[in-house]
Amino acid sequence: MRNEDIDIPSILKLTGDLFIVTDSEGKILFHSTQHSEVAILARRPIAPGILLNEIVRTDREGMVQEIINEVIKARVPYRTEVEYAGPNNCPFYLSITYAPVFDRHNNLPMIYIIIRDITPQKIFERKLVSQAKNINRLIEKSNAIIIGLDTRGYVTEWNEHTAQVTGYSKNEVFAQRFADTILPETERHSFRELLDRILSKGQVSNQEITLITKNGGRIIVLISGTARYSSSDSVVGFALVGQDVTELMEYRKLLEVRVEERTRELLQALRKEREVVEMKNRFVSIASHEFRTPLAAIQADLELVKKLAKEHSVSALQLKANEIEKNVRHMMLLLDDVLTYGKGEAGKIQPVMSSITIRELLQAVKEDLEKCDERTHRIETNFINITECMISDAKLLRSIFTNLLSNAIKFSPGKECVLFDAECVGGYLVVSVSDFGIGIPRNELAKIFDPFLRGSRALAIEGTGLGLSIVKKAVELLNGSITVKSQPGEGTKFTVSIPLNI
Repeated sequence: MRNEDIDIPSILKLTGDLFIVTDSEGKILFHSTQHSEVAILARRPIAPGILLNEIVRTDREGMVQEIINEVIKARVPYRTEVEYAGPNNCPFYLSITYAPVFDRHNNLPMIYIIIRDITPQKIFERKLVSQAKNINRLIEKSNAIIIGLDTRGYVTEWNEHTAQVTGYSKNEVFAQRFADTILPETERHSFRELLDRILSKGQVSNQEITLITKNGGRIIVLISGTARYSSSDSVVGFALVGQDVTELMEYRKLLEVRVEERTRELLQALRKEREVVEMKNRFVSIASHEFRTPLAAIQADLELVKKLAKEHSVSALQLKANEIEKNVRHMMLLLDDVLTYGKGEAGKIQPVMSSITIRELLQAVKEDLEKCDERTHRIETNFINITECMISDAKLLRSIFTNLLSNAIKFSPGKECVLFDAECVGGYLVVSVSDFGIGIPRNELAKIFDPFLRGSRALAIEGTGLGLSIVKKAVELLNGSITVKSQPGEGTKFTVSIPLNI
């Protein structure tokens, strides 16, 4: 820099800074008259002819002299920043530049000293630094997972909560590839796609990713990500912020299971309601037919009885009385079936246990059926290995065997016999009732125990459709089981197993 090249007056007009020119010994040659308030920091008034050391604070004299010596020796500008206590002890910052000036012979006759007030900039810088520290502290102490990655996917930020949740400290993952360190292998490709979406869209929100913790466990994190930009607006990395939602996801799954269970229960209730409605309709249909027929017969017989009574025909009266008695008995049996089923559904039937002589019970059931059936069928028995007694409910047992034998006879019209077999095996009384009648179609077997249900092949045969429902309920009350085998046109076999001691 040449002295004759410098238009000092122009410089002094353009700047409000304090401008001082010294010789190589540090003596002030002149200074700016339009200097700023920084001049008040001088130890004594600034004037030509005095040494620079004489105007600076005593504690800075040695430093100023060293700087001048260094500028003269190095022959290059030197810049420094200093802090003073200004008015009211407020911080005051100065930027001081020492610039050597050479003449045409490359001698150094002068030094330009420019003193600039940089207090506003320094205060702004300190605020920025303070804000940055606060932001870093907020990130570090935040109750959220916060992860920083560079554009290659290497970890650059890892706050305390992330360390707590994953078990990995910041030192363990810093400068490590995030995907290789903490992601399951199956999710690494999708995570790379997530970063690509951030690059293309600038951000993504509420993405579920699975992380592998240090102890080998797995957590589900709901994460949002944004791109991080440099001052030149180029992407330099990614910021990922998320929450551990593992418990929430488990709770959601539990809720889904409960909702599914509740839905299933509601559907079952709806099916049950439909079944009840269908059952009611079947009952009305059956009852209207089964009760109307004997009632109509009774009414006709009573009219005839009245007529015969006038004619005094005793034998005819006795015959009609027998017919009336038969129809009344049939209606009573129908009503008994309905009442028994209703009690069973309401849970009002409680087994009454007693000691039962098995063979006597089986024989009594056989004889009763033969009497009621007017011997249209033979009941062939085969009782083997029969234990003398069992502890059970005699009334329920009679109901089971009577209903099965009645059905066997009723649904094998024109046949000569039904089979009634019994055996004691492994602590159970096993009783089988077989017929050679119309049989049951395969597609109807699963519903034969439903109440008021009549098989497609049995619509012309009288009955309430409650017999097998009553049998099944009675078997269940005695902790037993019942199975059925049937072939249409060949016959049906029911097998009941009842514990000898309940």
